[in-house]
Amino acid sequence: MRRRGNPHGNAKAETFMKTLKVKAAYPMAYDTCEDVAADRPRFIENVDNRGRLHSASGYLSPVQFEEQQARHPVKAAA
Repeated sequence: MRRRGNPHGNAKAETFMKTLKVKAAYPMAYDTCEDVAADRPRFIENVDNRGRLHSASGYLSPVQFEEQQARHPVKAAA
């Protein structure tokens, strides 16, 4: 979070929370908040890290991008 009154300071956290609610909490119909909290690691690993595409990485998921980077390491500057 950034300074108070900055409307863009919380954008990444808000986007993640929206995604968590829409793709995990609402469809699963959990009984309690504790159930949501217990399932959060599964959501992050299986849905968010493996399925969500990023325009900055050529529309690859984070896992695909890391695998691609591991196959083609960047040469260090001399």
